Amino acid sequence: IGMLANQKSYASVLKDTTASIRDTLLGLVLSDKSQELDAYLQRRHYPRKMLLEIISNPRKNECLSLLMLAALNGHDAVVRVILSYTSKEALMLEPTGKAHS
Repeated sequence: IGMLANQKSYASVLKDTTASIRDTLLGLVLSDKSQELDAYLQRRHYPRKMLLEIISNPRKNECLSLLMLAALNGHDAVVRVILSYTSKEALMLEPTGKAHS
């Protein structure tokens, strides 16, 4: 039983950490802080994975990525930072979903 309690506390800490990272990234993107976003991502082990996360709002039936939020708000410098962490393969996709060869 003691082992399960430790696993639950570890899981809750991990969830809190994931939520705080998401909130930090969302705050930096929405407030157009490109330099702070870049510095924050440089300190992380998996920045590309963090940028792929989808922010969902079930009340409005919306699902947006951080890149979409930055573009919708006209934060060009933030868009450039996010794209700098994107794989070259992902950048080769057209909006219709076809891949360039």
